[in-house]
Amino acid sequence: MYGNCPFCDIVTGNKNYQEVLSNNVLIAAMDHRPVSKGHIIIFPREHYENIYDIPDDILAEISLTSKKVSLALKKAYNPPGLNIIQNNGQLAGQTVFHFHVHIIPRYDNEYLNYLIEVAKNRKVASDNYLLKEANYIKAHLD
Repeated sequence: MYGNCPFCDIVTGNKNYQEVLSNNVLIAAMDHRPVSKGHIIIFPREHYENIYDIPDDILAEISLTSKKVSLALKKAYNPPGLNIIQNNGQLAGQTVFHFHVHIIPRYDNEYLNYLIEVAKNRKVASDNYLLKEANYIKAHLD
């Protein structure tokens, strides 16, 4: 366990939480600062900082659990939209440096309107640029 990690504090029993589902690998709990009704976080019991550190089998279990919880949210609230978000690094919006996934039901256009505004500023890349970048990334695949 890592010092000053709220998810490790949950695992060790030093912080209260509202459990949705748990097993020997992960915990799914209500987010204590929900973006919307039904906002759930899923995190491994072991401390892994981000996507680069987490073992594949644990990541797979979190992914399958994300689907299971999403289906439960659909049955419970039937939101017209749902985000599954996982941030890596401060510049990507990660604020707790213990791997976790947010499942956020969406009930209105607030987030959609934000995405539309962001999309307006995106530029179309040339095929040559995309080919160069794809080849560069391919060269780094293991």
